[in-house]
Amino acid sequence: MNKLSYLLLFIPLTPCCLYADGNPVIGEKKAEICIECHAIDGDTKDQLVPKLNGQYENFLYIQTMQYVTGARFDTVMGKVINKVKPSAEDISDISAYYSRLPMMSGDGVLTDNGRLGRDVFFIHQCNFCHNDHDDSVKIYISKTARVGGQNKGYLYKSLKDIQEGIRKADNYNLMNRILKQLTDNEIDAVAEFLSTL
Repeated sequence: MNKLSYLLLFIPLTPCCLYADGNPVIGEKKAEICIECHAIDGDTKDQLVPKLNGQYENFLYIQTMQYVTGARFDTVMGKVINKVKPSAEDISDISAYYSRLPMMSGDGVLTDNGRLGRDVFFIHQCNFCHNDHDDSVKIYISKTARVGGQNKGYLYKSLKDIQEGIRKADNYNLMNRILKQLTDNEIDAVAEFLSTL
C-alpha cells in the first residue's frame, strides 16, 4: 500500500457534528477579547502565538472548543477561557470573523534551512492535508490548519507538541507517526519553510 492510500484511511479528524456557522460581523466585536495576543487583524507578530487571519473557520472553532473542553491546554488560553467563559456561539462568531480576514502570509525568503524544510514537507506528503491553495486535494478540507505564513515559533512548538504526544492532532495520530520520523532540525526546517509561504 503506498503512502497516499495509507493516508486515506485516516479521514476523521474530529466528530462530524463540530462545524462552525458564525456571524463575522458580530464576531468582530466579540474578538476584542482576542486582540491582546492575536491582534485585531489576526496577524500577530509574537512568534509563539498563532496568526488567525484567513485560517479555516471550522479549524478555529474546533481548536478553541478543545480549549473549552480541556482536550487541548495552553496556560494563557486557559486563563482567557476561564475568565470569559465563551459560549459555542461566541467561538463560532469569532472564528467566522478571523477566517474572513486576508490570509496570513510570510516574506517568501527561503534560506538553506527553509529549502531543507520544503524537501521534508513534500517527501512526507504533508501537502496532502495541508495545501493552503488547493482544497480539492485535501481529505480534511477545513478541519486541518492553514499553515503557510504562520509564525515559525508557533509552528515549531505545535509540531514538537504533536511529536511528543502533548497535543493530539488527529484521531489516529497520523501526524504523530510522521513527526516521530523527523529530527528536531528537520522540524525546525519545516517550520521555517512554512513560515515563509
